[in-house]
Amino acid sequence: MADRNVGAVLSRVRRTGQTVRGRSAVLSGLVVLVVLTIGMVAILFFYRSALQSNLDTTLRQQATDRAELVRDGTDPTSLVSALRDESAVWIGRPDGTEIAAGGALIFTGSPLPDDLIAMPLDPGTSVARRFDAEVLEVHDSPPESSAAAEQELEVESLHVGIAASSDGTVIVVSAAEAEVVMSSLGPLARIFAIALPIAVLGAALLAWNTAGRALQPVEQIRRRSAEITGSNLSDRVPEPATDDEVGELAVTMNAMLDRLESHQRMRRRFTADASHELKSPIANLKVMLETADADQLDWPSLRTRALGETDRLTELLDSLLFLSERDEATPRPRAKTLVNLDDLLFDEAELIASMGSVRVDISGVEPAAILGDRLDLQRLVRNLSDNAARHAETTVWFATSDDGDQTIVDIADDGPGIALNDRERVFDRFARLDDARDRASGGTGLGLAIARQVAREHGGDIEVFDRDGGGTLMRVALPSGDDPLAS
Repeated sequence: MADRNVGAVLSRVRRTGQTVRGRSAVLSGLVVLVVLTIGMVAILFFYRSALQSNLDTTLRQQATDRAELVRDGTDPTSLVSALRDESAVWIGRPDGTEIAAGGALIFTGSPLPDDLIAMPLDPGTSVARRFDAEVLEVHDSPPESSAAAEQELEVESLHVGIAASSDGTVIVVSAAEAEVVMSSLGPLARIFAIALPIAVLGAALLAWNTAGRALQPVEQIRRRSAEITGSNLSDRVPEPATDDEVGELAVTMNAMLDRLESHQRMRRRFTADASHELKSPIANLKVMLETADADQLDWPSLRTRALGETDRLTELLDSLLFLSERDEATPRPRAKTLVNLDDLLFDEAELIASMGSVRVDISGVEPAAILGDRLDLQRLVRNLSDNAARHAETTVWFATSDDGDQTIVDIADDGPGIALNDRERVFDRFARLDDARDRASGGTGLGLAIARQVAREHGGDIEVFDRDGGGTLMRVALPSGDDPLAS
């Protein structure tokens, strides 16, 4: 199930990477499209404005030059015929009377706006106008008949420059079709039309390639993660030499693999130890059953031995179940009640005393209460008490104290003690120290591990010291005052 879940996650990571690349390419293409379109439209707009301004200036200058030529005596007819390449040339009087007209277009009437006829231009001045006028397209030669002329009549949108001679007697109109500006814009617009899709495609490909390179470490991490299974958890994903989110992802994944590998090793060791521990009582029970029909069978002795092995097996299974539950990712909810630790110690002292093997000293027990799980705290006290009773020579001591921040529970014995190097190892699961803590002593090797787990779940811990006068002192420190389970 876990492999399938990891595989599904890795597949989603791969699809997400491809989606990111695709979206990056599309987004980059759209951005470039919008930016370039706006830029090209702006360029065409300003270029068109510049062309129109230049055309208006040129037409005004041409009109001024021709007006001066006519004022100086140049024949208007010859002047018009000499300028047949112009779109339209009209020479007349301030009142609109035509003197001559020619060019590629000929006005069918006076091209002077009504306002200029009503108020003629000042001598030597010029203006630029834009308006629609009815013209005759003659191109290279004038029309041969009025019918032909009628067929050539068109309304054109024109740019015109209108100028008055320096003496004010001659008005000249120099005109050009508005299409001149648009035809000049055509090549540039075609270049833009070709360049725009190329630029958009190039930006999309560049974004795709850039995103692919940026996501390449992620893809390497994904591929390496897909190759890691439960049998090769020692492998690690590559960590890119970059101080960014991808590098943090790789470091985080390797840290996760470290935890998984450690958890796997612990689980395998735990499973092996548990299997080994379970073999002994089961094997003993099997031998008892196989020899049950032997001659001179001592049934009371067999019953006693079988019950002892069964109790040992039950205790071991209970301990394994407890640790298994606490190893889950989400621990079970615990009841929070006020627990009198002194009462738990008195109960354990009475139980040990009833066995008659060692003496119990409870003179150091004072009232002590904390908020916690009563069953768990009872298990903690019992495991430490049993451990002390098994290894004590004559006496087990119980004591409690409170320093304001912590409630201290001391359980000591006058046994052989624990070497300094072994004081942490005794809390490992299935840990036994030589013959002093062998299987024959009755322990499962899980009692101290469970006791420390309970202490830490309640916000405290257990430490091992030498008892004054010889032996071992187990000191439990638990937080007092605020609810330790609330955090």
